[in-house]
Amino acid sequence: MARPFCVLGAKTGGGNVLIVLTGASGFVARMLVPRLLARGHDLRLVTDRAEAITGAWPTLPRFGTDDLATALVGADCVVHLAARNNNRSGSLAEFRADNVEAATKARLAAQAAGVRRFIFASSINAARAEGGAPYDQTKHEAEQALLAADDPTLSIYRLGAVHAAGKAAGRLGRAQRLPVALRPIALSILMSLRPTTSIDRLCDAIETGKPGFRVLTDQQDEAVTYAFAHRAFDLLFSAVVIGGFWWLLLGIWVAVRLGSPGPGVLAQDRVGRSGRIFRCYKFRTMAEGTKVAGTHEVPENAVTPIGRILRRAKLDELPQVLNLIRGDMAFVGPRPCLPVQTDLIAARQVRGVLNVRPGITGWAQVNGIDMRDPERLARVDEDWLNERCLPLDAKIILATFLGRRALRGVRIGGPSSQDE
Repeated sequence: MARPFCVLGAKTGGGNVLIVLTGASGFVARMLVPRLLARGHDLRLVTDRAEAITGAWPTLPRFGTDDLATALVGADCVVHLAARNNNRSGSLAEFRADNVEAATKARLAAQAAGVRRFIFASSINAARAEGGAPYDQTKHEAEQALLAADDPTLSIYRLGAVHAAGKAAGRLGRAQRLPVALRPIALSILMSLRPTTSIDRLCDAIETGKPGFRVLTDQQDEAVTYAFAHRAFDLLFSAVVIGGFWWLLLGIWVAVRLGSPGPGVLAQDRVGRSGRIFRCYKFRTMAEGTKVAGTHEVPENAVTPIGRILRRAKLDELPQVLNLIRGDMAFVGPRPCLPVQTDLIAARQVRGVLNVRPGITGWAQVNGIDMRDPERLARVDEDWLNERCLPLDAKIILATFLGRRALRGVRIGGPSSQDE
């Protein structure tokens, strides 16, 4: 029986924490080893390709996959990195053997050895398992098989493209083919195009993470290219709306004023980044004096005839270009809630959703998820937060104008989100 899960570094009886790395010849393991050693951990390496790390860390014990049981004796943690990656060919059966069956066997071996933590390194690609490549399918199948075991020592980390100190593999590795002076900006551009995971973030999760499933990716606000592209689009969109459609804004304002008593534009308090309250602008769609509440809580008869048209055409949000210019909001992001929606605020705070600017449109909105279920909305917001990149945001923008058909084949989020 496995010992209770606990955080590494809290080892009872003193001594260093002993971590076993499978797939030790791969890029992620080669980036992890020096960092884990620097943090004072003892390591054992498991690989069937020992020749790939010849000369590296000669003092570290090495084992073949057939000797995994021996490597696990006295170990505190297993980080299962071994996999048939998407840069290798093979049948679906071969991918299942290497990615599903091997992971299941490794977990059972760790449990039998009394290991305190078993960490399975999955991939962000697992979200696209349906109709995806064999690698994507089998990573998802491995997640499901491991979760079904209900092992309290299990942690599953879905990783993006892993990078470390300017080094990367796969598509991110293309930046290293360029002249040294161009590599940082090329890497920044490539990182804005897909979810990424820094090796230090993975190290932190190995040491302090909790059991269960987690998407472990970098925050795109840390990527200069992503932040620049977002801000540029916000300002460009605002300029187009104000400069090219001022007549439409004026016409809507007049129609709202003539349609029912009250102002044409409302300025409401909304919760923004870091929980800061800001004034959010929109065309009035409800009768004057309607209580301040979420849209789903307002009776249908409170919506004015003009308001119904504006909501259906999504034109009531156009004054929020002022919020874009001021930097209160982004075009793509979680919809800002009212200060009275305390349950949603709390759920978003826990999941880190309040760390980003709210948006005019977002992943939840184009999927028809409103604020009536705060926990579900916060979880879906977090899914976008973990996997956001420029291509995903571009598809959200297209879906806002063209409908959900623009999202055909797009799937993000963990098992709980995809089961709904």
